[in-house]
Amino acid sequence: MQWSVWVSRGRRELNREPVVPSTLLRVLAAVLGSSVVLWTVPWISHRPAGFYHRQTGWVVLDWEYVSTPVESGESGARLSHMRLHSGQLVRRRAPVEVRLLCGGDTVLRQVVKPRGIRGDGAIVVYAEVPVRGQCQVEFHEQVLPERVHRSEPFEVRGGEVVLVKWSEGHFRLVPR
Repeated sequence: MQWSVWVSRGRRELNREPVVPSTLLRVLAAVLGSSVVLWTVPWISHRPAGFYHRQTGWVVLDWEYVSTPVESGESGARLSHMRLHSGQLVRRRAPVEVRLLCGGDTVLRQVVKPRGIRGDGAIVVYAEVPVRGQCQVEFHEQVLPERVHRSEPFEVRGGEVVLVKWSEGHFRLVPR
């Protein structure tokens, strides 16, 4: 440690503040911060959905779906290397209606449109709904209302979170 001497109003006084090298402070702060992070990350990651209210159950809908093309046409490119090899370019896709049915009631009814400026991208479905009881998720494209995708009925209890995903043509339920 170093001590500094300074002069004030004609008297010499000893400054009692120790001067600590800044590199030592930086190293200690980095070690302390790293140890706090390394200690808390496993604890936080193993907590079972503690941010949801424990009195109700929750259904979380989270998936992407590529719907049927509604409008397609030729590419406007004049040069051959910029044209599509498949021929048709999708200009717009169909919206999807998503429903969450619990206990015979429709808890959620939502029309989801495709992403993108022209509406030609995939549809992203995301919702968090507080429910309890026997539930079922279904969705259908508005262009093809006869083609309905339904999940198996599942039970949601208080304090439980059920994650509903769509993959490879069917629903997958992940209880948490």
